[in-house]
Amino acid sequence: MKKLMIICIFSCSTAFAETTVFGLELGKTTEKELKEMYPVKDEGLNKWNEGGMYSIPIKSINFEGLQSVLTIFSVESRLVAVLAKFEKGKFDYLKQALDSKYSLIESDLPLVGNKFIAYRDGSTEIFLDSPHMGFQLELDYYNKEFLSSAHEQIIDRKRQKQVAEQSQL
Repeated sequence: MKKLMIICIFSCSTAFAETTVFGLELGKTTEKELKEMYPVKDEGLNKWNEGGMYSIPIKSINFEGLQSVLTIFSVESRLVAVLAKFEKGKFDYLKQALDSKYSLIESDLPLVGNKFIAYRDGSTEIFLDSPHMGFQLELDYYNKEFLSSAHEQIIDRKRQKQVAEQSQL
């Protein structure tokens, strides 16, 4: 009985854990904690949420084929996105790793053309995107609230642009 309780407690506590990438926990890691983990470069403020952005030198992360990592924080200093770029040849390797870890929500994998896969893990959405004509692929982790807010702002900016253009006619 005691063993069953310990297993249940461990299972329950891990069920609510946030998504972790490169040792960073989305929704929990702070800017201060990031700076303690990696020698980051300040990249200014994000245009969608005015939170801090920092790039992590790839030599600080031992992952073959990794070309860049950008982190985005909320104004409350919590990690809301991690944007990574890899060599295009890593697509199948990354797909296999992500397939085993996250829930698939969308997949577009033509024999020729742009490849795109979307995953979900609790309050995180993960996108693996490999443009056909590009030399890099992108692996992006987004907090759902940040992604939703950015999407709303994009739509709003498009509407404002249309109104401005139509008023000129």
